[in-house]
Amino acid sequence: MWEQEAQRNADTISKEINSLKNGHWSLLKRDYKSFFQHAKEIGTLFKNLKPLRKSDRESLWNEFSNVCDEVRNKRKNEWEERERKSKQEKSLCLSFIKDAINAAKGARDRSDIQSARDQFNKAFSELHERSKNMLKEDSGECSSAYKEGKSTLQFRIKDLQDYSFSEARSAISDASNALHYKDNPFEALKEIKEARSRTKGLYLNKDQSENIRKEFDKIWDSVISKIEEYNSSLTL
Repeated sequence: MWEQEAQRNADTISKEINSLKNGHWSLLKRDYKSFFQHAKEIGTLFKNLKPLRKSDRESLWNEFSNVCDEVRNKRKNEWEERERKSKQEKSLCLSFIKDAINAAKGARDRSDIQSARDQFNKAFSELHERSKNMLKEDSGECSSAYKEGKSTLQFRIKDLQDYSFSEARSAISDASNALHYKDNPFEALKEIKEARSRTKGLYLNKDQSENIRKEFDKIWDSVISKIEEYNSSLTL
């Protein structure tokens, strides 16, 4: 009776070990969570199933340990490879982001800003694709670097636009002086045109552009009125 029960217990554990060894796969990948949960349950069987022959216990435990060690080592190797791949992808993404940041910092005009935008778009595309192969920590580091980089771009845009607006205001001032202090309205017109040409290509935002346009339109209307008055005075 004891021998029969001991044999049934040995068969039960052996069956579970075979199930552990051959099961727990999902889409051709080992499901480690369910594997080690099953392994824990088998460990409990070794403690609770009695009677069990000493020779069976030793041979089954060795088989069980070997299965667990093999899977544990495989998981460790896969994790190390994943870490290596993640670091590699992170390094590449950070390189793209660094190039975009350098382009933003070195931007001097509208064309440079557009080039920096293009590089940030490329960096975002690379990050989106490569983050699939990154660990959460590495992906988060790249995302933070990208956000900081975009802030650098926005600050550079504001600096350039503020400088451009200052230059445009200076041109407005020169045009206004020509309007009010030039006796000959045709000479004033010439200087106003020259002043306005200095604003072409300046990197202004929408509100700044509208402000400068309105100011020049007022000056332009005023100098045209002076020319008309001047021409009228010649015919009297």
